[in-house]
Amino acid sequence: MSQITEIQQQIEALEAQKQKLIAQERSDIIEKIKAQIATYEIKASELGFKTLGKIKAKRGVVPPKYKGPKGELWSGRGRKPAWFQMLEAQGLSTEQYLIK
Repeated sequence: MSQITEIQQQIEALEAQKQKLIAQERSDIIEKIKAQIATYEIKASELGFKTLGKIKAKRGVVPPKYKGPKGELWSGRGRKPAWFQMLEAQGLSTEQYLIK
């Protein structure tokens, strides 16, 4: 066997030994870190981790509340559409466009 092959085998054996030691020490370190986090009430954001934030509930489809003169529909939520704004600007009553 050549020296290169022997050295390569030693490297692989040492790498395996290294991984085994890391695995053994890792669980101990994780437990210590968890204990410190709990003791000092450390938040993920304080450690520089991004948080998911609040998860928004999915909203269902809102039925239209208004129907414009050309059949345009608007739920009455969010920004007023241009056709609705024009009706208001002309001084027309928007109540007549309510869907009943």
